[in-house]
Parts: sequence; structure tokens; C-alpha cells
Amino acid sequence: MKILFHTTEKTEATNIKLRFELAGIPVFIGSEDTGPALGFVYANKYTVWVCLDHQHEDAVLLLKDEAHEVTTAIDVSGYYQYIEDEQKKSANKNYDRIMLAVVLSCVGIFIAWAYQQGVFTQ
Repeated sequence: MKILFHTTEKTEATNIKLRFELAGIPVFIGSEDTGPALGFVYANKYTVWVCLDHQHEDAVLLLKDEAHEVTTAIDVSGYYQYIEDEQKKSANKNYDRIMLAVVLSCVGIFIAWAYQQGVFTQ
């Protein structure tokens, strides 16, 4: 991801995101959910990022000229679906790892209990 620009206006960031996504450039807005916060140096800005590095040049040109024809356009909804699927896979892998650790811990506790009860000494 590469930074495209900063703004203090959420509406500006959202409008750019919508325009860019219609043109085939997925965009991420940093601080979109939290918004500006007082007392922090950079917290009063929304940062607009181009999700795919190879689209950054097209994004800069589109930002300067609304008529720019994007040469690196992709299926944005397909991209977001792919990202969502990968996040689910990652979450499932983490769940599987946690469950394996729980099972192995239970087996270890059972073996320690059984050893303490003398099950293995007979």
C-alpha cells in the first residue's frame, strides 16, 4: 500500500475512494472508523492509501485529472472478496492452532495426572 494523500475532511476521502473504486483502484482510508481525535499530532487527518502498489501512478494521475484513463484497473469487488476470504482463512488457521494447543495441553495434563496416580508404574 502506498499513501496517496492526507485530508482532514472525511467527505473528501470518501468521495475519492468511491471515484477510484469505480475506476478500478481499491483504496483504504486510514482513521476512517475513528476519525479525527484532539490532542494527537496526526490524528486529525484521514490518510488515503492505494491498496495495490502498481496502481499508485495511475491513482496520482487520476487524482490530478478526473478524465485520466486507468490502465491498471482491476475488479475491485473481487479484490475485496479475495481479501475477506484470506482473512477468514487466516482466522480459521489461528483457531485450528489454538484448538491444537488446547488438546495437547489436555493430553499433557492427563498424562501428568495419570503418572501421579501411578497408572504408568504398574
